[in-house]
Amino acid sequence: MSEVFKRSEVTLGGVLPNQFGLITPARGLSGLAMQGVQLQASRRVNRLYDLGNTGQKRSFFLVGGPSEGQASVSHILGTAKVVGAFLDSYADICQVDENTLELSTQVSGCKGNLGGSKAKAKYCLVGGFGMSSQAEQATFLSQTQILFTGLDYEDV
Repeated sequence: MSEVFKRSEVTLGGVLPNQFGLITPARGLSGLAMQGVQLQASRRVNRLYDLGNTGQKRSFFLVGGPSEGQASVSHILGTAKVVGAFLDSYADICQVDENTLELSTQVSGCKGNLGGSKAKAKYCLVGGFGMSSQAEQATFLSQTQILFTGLDYEDV
């Protein structure tokens, strides 16, 4: 038997069962029914230019600043009453030194471990919070904007 679309033949590259969680709860905040998370970090870099001497090329300097970022987390409201605890902790500017958000992936194929990665956002603080619902949903979803300063990353 031959492939109908001749140039589109493929072979199986692997199977990645999606059966484990991705979020490491901080300070016992388990049961937070997270539906999605998005993380973005950047670093400020300032460029300084030397006025230079007449007829010569000018020099420039790069001054690196600290890393900073934002995370957007969506979760279901009303599950295990932990959303309020999450907001109490992560919206309190006095607890920012204890607030981390750790995401990890450990990809396991059917024939063993394929590797993964870890990202840990440090000094997290809630900067915005919203709720939404749709007619076909029986729950409220929330979107939380989190500011952070410092991001650790490693391949595992």
